[in-house]
Amino acid sequence: IELAAGRLSSRSLADLHDRLDRSLDLLSDNHAVTLRRTIEWSYDLLPDREQELFRHLATFPDGFDLATAELVASDLGLSGDAGSAIAHLVDASMVGLTVGLTARYRMLDTIRTLAHDRLHAAGEDHDATERFLRWTLQRAAWFAQTIDTEDEPQADGLLRREIANLRAAWRLVRDDDRLDD
Repeated sequence: IELAAGRLSSRSLADLHDRLDRSLDLLSDNHAVTLRRTIEWSYDLLPDREQELFRHLATFPDGFDLATAELVASDLGLSGDAGSAIAHLVDASMVGLTVGLTARYRMLDTIRTLAHDRLHAAGEDHDATERFLRWTLQRAAWFAQTIDTEDEPQADGLLRREIANLRAAWRLVRDDDRLDD
């Protein structure tokens, strides 16, 4: 917020708002270490398998739970315990933790921007997006099968937790003219 406020001397509030999706570049300061460099430094300290998991989990715009992280790690063929990798990402402040009935992990938008940049640089963005869409389709199918059963409260809880991810997936398939998905 402080970095963005510092840009108000050269940009309007509407201009800043419209460019926040590229906040790592927008908020750079040539006279000091940039936010991007700070996040890159933290990213570079991660072991390779954690970097890969981190990049791929960035496709979940509203976060993920541990089971989802384990599914992504398994799909990527990453060795070791995904829970330990997530714990290290939290300790490194690359992923945030919200504890409610279950643990939920999220990335700040600036950190997610770096993860998307690294995902693209690694040539993994298409595969990561397809994995996210498959995950979403599986969740939607489970929801459709479960909503009219005695497990309706569980289905409702899932829908409420994942609605932002489901909406993001809808926008992806809509924008790519894949409405059958």
